[in-house]
Amino acid sequence: MIEGLIAKRISPQGAQGPLEIELTVQDSIEATSSEPAFTLTVVLVIGPPDPNALAYLLPRSLFERGAPVHVGALAFDENLDTNVPDYADSDSSGQLVDPMLEILEVMAPGDMAVFLCQDAATLTQACLTLGLSPPAHGVG
Repeated sequence: MIEGLIAKRISPQGAQGPLEIELTVQDSIEATSSEPAFTLTVVLVIGPPDPNALAYLLPRSLFERGAPVHVGALAFDENLDTNVPDYADSDSSGQLVDPMLEILEVMAPGDMAVFLCQDAATLTQACLTLGLSPPAHGVG
């Protein structure tokens, strides 16, 4: 789990398609505690690391909200052995924390981030990194 972020699943449990998450930022990631909380929308979907794939992976309604969309690709290698103690509470090797924070840190309240996950294992780790239980049946 990434400190300072509270994730809440918006998509119904068991729903097929992208996993939509409301992410509340309690403090800005680099911030002081005097900054107010705000929310962002995060969408996790399994797909190729190509922003053009969004057209067929996500429903048009996500883009019709008028919010700026930030896109990132995530990949998780279960066999990669990195011993980084700072990431013990997030994904098992810290592989997803930095790529997610690169995007989340530049977002404004109300923005949307779409993370294209390489496979089901990456989606599972992305959920765990955000502090959510992964979906039982993958997302795609």
